Amino acid sequence: MSKRPSGVVALFADIWRRLPPRRAAGFWVLLAGLCAVALLETAALGLIALFASSVASPRTVLDSSIFSHIKALFPIVSGLSATDLILVLACSVVLAALAKNGLQSAVVYWCGRFTSGVSGFFGEKLLGKFLAMPYEWHLNRNSADLVQAASWSRAYVGFFLNHSLTALSDLLIISFMLAALLIVTPMISLAVILALGLSSVVIFRSLRRALDAAASDSMRWQIAVNRQATLALHGVKELMIFGRAQEFLRDYHHGVFAIPRLYARQQMFARLPAWALECLGFGLLAATIWVMLVPGQSSSARMSGTLALLAVTAWRALPAVSRILSSLTQIRTSLPYASDSLAYFDQAPAPDAAPDEPRAEKAPAWRFKDQVRLEGVGFSYCQALDAALEDLTLSIQAGSTVGLIGRSGAGKSTLVDTIIGLLPPGRGRILVDGRELDAGLRPAWMAQLGYVPQSPYIFDGSLAENVALAVGDAGIDRQRVKECCDLAYISDFLDQLPNGLDTAIGERGVRLSGGQRQRVSIARALYHRPEVLIFDEATSSLDQDSEREILKTVYGFKGRLTLVIVAHRLSTVQGCDQVVWLDKGRVRMIGPPDTVLPLYSEDLGGRAEANREAARGQL
Repeated sequence: MSKRPSGVVALFADIWRRLPPRRAAGFWVLLAGLCAVALLETAALGLIALFASSVASPRTVLDSSIFSHIKALFPIVSGLSATDLILVLACSVVLAALAKNGLQSAVVYWCGRFTSGVSGFFGEKLLGKFLAMPYEWHLNRNSADLVQAASWSRAYVGFFLNHSLTALSDLLIISFMLAALLIVTPMISLAVILALGLSSVVIFRSLRRALDAAASDSMRWQIAVNRQATLALHGVKELMIFGRAQEFLRDYHHGVFAIPRLYARQQMFARLPAWALECLGFGLLAATIWVMLVPGQSSSARMSGTLALLAVTAWRALPAVSRILSSLTQIRTSLPYASDSLAYFDQAPAPDAAPDEPRAEKAPAWRFKDQVRLEGVGFSYCQALDAALEDLTLSIQAGSTVGLIGRSGAGKSTLVDTIIGLLPPGRGRILVDGRELDAGLRPAWMAQLGYVPQSPYIFDGSLAENVALAVGDAGIDRQRVKECCDLAYISDFLDQLPNGLDTAIGERGVRLSGGQRQRVSIARALYHRPEVLIFDEATSSLDQDSEREILKTVYGFKGRLTLVIVAHRLSTVQGCDQVVWLDKGRVRMIGPPDTVLPLYSEDLGGRAEANREAARGQL
């Protein structure tokens, strides 16, 4: 994985550069709303302080320089009496509070929509990135980690942005309030600003390292817990049979109880700034009273006005500073999660495509008619010592039936994945009807392939959804599904299903037998009317009766489609036109089954005898 953003500013910049223009524009609108809320908040606080002063000494307020400026701006207030002043200011405070809270509620709503929209955007894009990654990339990744990364990008990016915007909103409010306070009482305000600022920096810097350590530890434990749960649930049948559930639970236990301890520590760190600032606020207020009362000899009217302004400012500023520090702690908590998931974005080989963009393979410009030819093809997996394929050359004619045989590790599945286009060859080239199979041709070529693996992917949906490989009825051609079920002989057991094509067949097809799952996979391979059918050891895990039925289905397409059959059992490829014998990634022999299979059996027997002799020698 590429190096992830390590700081708050770096992560925010990373998020910003990935946002589309429409969502970036939404941020500026939201920022304007936050500034407007800060201005109204400051105006409301000023009116509250002025109202408190007018109640204590209305004449002092009417004769003050501040009220002179107000009369210059609004001449209508020139003839106000002391009672009128109190009533006007009381009404003004109410109206200002209504306006401020109304605008603030709208801004909070749009802030939630903005951050949720960004979260959804990144979650969708990251899943799209994963699906666009090369097949070999997925072979080197843990699927549980990818699912968790997609979940984190959807959750923690929005969490990070939400707390960032909350901190920004409170920072704007404090900035406007302190600016107003500086105008009214510069010296005292400067002392308050320095005290609040320095104490906030000290508090946050003291907590930052502990916060980062707790967040990183929590993330590591969550990854471990998620992996363990995924492993246990995927292997629940074997765990129950072999009685190994407690082994998995023991490892799960360490992580699942480490996370609450870390969470409790993070919650404590989040509240510490508020407690510290509360004590500091009372100390500052007491110090201000002492300065004004003893050395300053201020009048009671001036002191009441200043204290009212300071008290109201502290009433709003201290919680705001506390929220900023709390938001910063939450930001530091979400930082490793969000940055870890975003680091995957730089690994994609191609730019994003719109989710509803039609795929090129749905309308290929040509149909496969002649042959697939491999010329000197070589392939090595990442970090593997030996090549999986080496200088491999062969041809597969359109309409023919080709069998691939070889011992385990001979390169059969790698060859199939290379022919399909999932693994681009590291050396040599693949030609389809004379055209090189490159990134431009690959989508149209894959659109003409039907693939039946040894362990088919069956998800928790209906039979029709599994055949069409789609979720929901939208886009499913039910008539085509029925035709494919007939071709794959699913009709033999379709009548036994309670809801027919709409019967839920369970995750991994647990409600079907092995042979039935393979027939569903064959029906799926036929759904898009392929020209080439590939069976990758599709019968190796079946009993002989089930294998016989599946082979009858497979060879029913002989002559109508190009068939590539990978097999361990020699009986599976006896009906092929030609058999390709692979040995250590190379073609050892190509020919009709009657020629190749006896030699292969002889070699297989000889190696088995040699292995037995070696074992006896070791004993």
